[in-house]
Amino acid sequence: MTRNILTIIILVILTNIIRAEINENELVAAVIIAEAGGEGPKGMQAVASVIQNRARRGPSPYDVVVKRKQFSCLNNFRPDSYQKFISHAKRHPNWRQALILAKKVANKTVIDNTNGATHYCANQAYWEKEMCFTIQIKHHKFYRKR
Repeated sequence: MTRNILTIIILVILTNIIRAEINENELVAAVIIAEAGGEGPKGMQAVASVIQNRARRGPSPYDVVVKRKQFSCLNNFRPDSYQKFISHAKRHPNWRQALILAKKVANKTVIDNTNGATHYCANQAYWEKEMCFTIQIKHHKFYRKR
């Protein structure tokens, strides 16, 4: 048991060190690019809106995007490889727009074009029937809790 506690403490310390080295707005922008970079400005704004809507409940936008199994683009990345993920996203032609949106998410000033959505999917998701559909923007369908 003591070994488990020590492992948890080390993981928390390492996560905080890695978080200090990551520009949080850049990570949120990279998620916007990975999730909707090809969906145009409205699609990117919609993903930013979902992040902002989730962050209104208390966690920071960074905490929203790094929460396990919430944004599929980060499912295969560990915190120590987020910088690589960001570097790849910076090469996308819509990077500047995504970074502007990420800064707006941080300031809670994104104009929500999803009608309060907190979830979205491009394919059918197991949770769809439990949610209220709000809008479809290109390939993504957006939902909020009932």
